[in-house]
Amino acid sequence: LDAIQSDSEPLWGSLEKPIMGSFPTLKKEVKDPESTTFYETWNELVSLYDMIYPSLTIDISPEKLQTIKQHMEVIEQGEFLKASSGTKLERLTKLEEDLSSVFAHIDEDEADPSLLWVILTTGSIILLTLTYVGFRKYRAEKEKKQKRQADYPKS
Repeated sequence: LDAIQSDSEPLWGSLEKPIMGSFPTLKKEVKDPESTTFYETWNELVSLYDMIYPSLTIDISPEKLQTIKQHMEVIEQGEFLKASSGTKLERLTKLEEDLSSVFAHIDEDEADPSLLWVILTTGSIILLTLTYVGFRKYRAEKEKKQKRQADYPKS
């Protein structure tokens, strides 16, 4: 629901750090042929991705999602384990780049420039009004003090 209602910061964007943070671990585990934790980390990444996938279908183009799905399917195939570590790293890097471009999509929505002008205009009007009123009060107090001194001179 948040993906439908929110234009600037959808909730799925908050999972960027956990998702993107798993790639250094995955790359390290791919380089080490004796590592057995690759698929544990991979399953965590996939479960997080599956959690945000329905929201992504609303916010991201189908072509981009299809590309990510293809990268994930290649990694989940048994032939991925038989490939060289250079090929594995290349596949993980491509997936990482595609996912980072998805999360970069969030940052594209910036505040409406007209909103900034409204804030600046309103703020400057308020500041000028307060300055004017303060000056008038100061001047009135000064005149009142001068009048009081003129009416009751010191003996």
